[in-house]
Amino acid sequence: MRKRYWVLVFVALIGFGLSEVDRYTRKQPVAADELQQQEPDYYGEQLINRQFNNRGELTQTFTAARMNHMPARQLSEFEQPLITASSDTGQLWHISANRAEMPDNDNGMTFIGNVEVRPQDVDPQDDVLIETERLRYDSRQQMAETALPVEITSLNTHITATGMRLDLQNQQLHFEQQVNTRYAPQSSE
Repeated sequence: MRKRYWVLVFVALIGFGLSEVDRYTRKQPVAADELQQQEPDYYGEQLINRQFNNRGELTQTFTAARMNHMPARQLSEFEQPLITASSDTGQLWHISANRAEMPDNDNGMTFIGNVEVRPQDVDPQDDVLIETERLRYDSRQQMAETALPVEITSLNTHITATGMRLDLQNQQLHFEQQVNTRYAPQSSE
């Protein structure tokens, strides 16, 4: 009787072991598929994209050190993105950040981390630096906006606000709320 009992226990353990092995091997392909979905389906390095208007004039240039397209998230991720956009008057503006994301089928790009917006080649008296942590940029409208705190510095002025909208085409800047301005004129000696 004891032998039958031990044989029954032994067979049960083998059956349990086989079912665990089967369950483990079935999970492996699922985990691999999930991992593959989190990986980019294509990437690029040292990207340059130029946009022209109907008259053939350059309106924007976009560069990035690297781009990964993430199919599971349906977006592209960019490292060290930089947009140079031209206003109606020909003034060039730069928008840069640590990284950016652009959803598939969208004209908007979200700049993330150490975002800086500034005009190019201006008189040092007129130089302006706009800083924030997150900024959405619509390439068709050439409109940059954020709901987060922003800091704007120039030679004599320091402005902080929460929320901002910048129309690069018309060079108009609008602050949303909690605007605080300090003006300290330079003394001429």
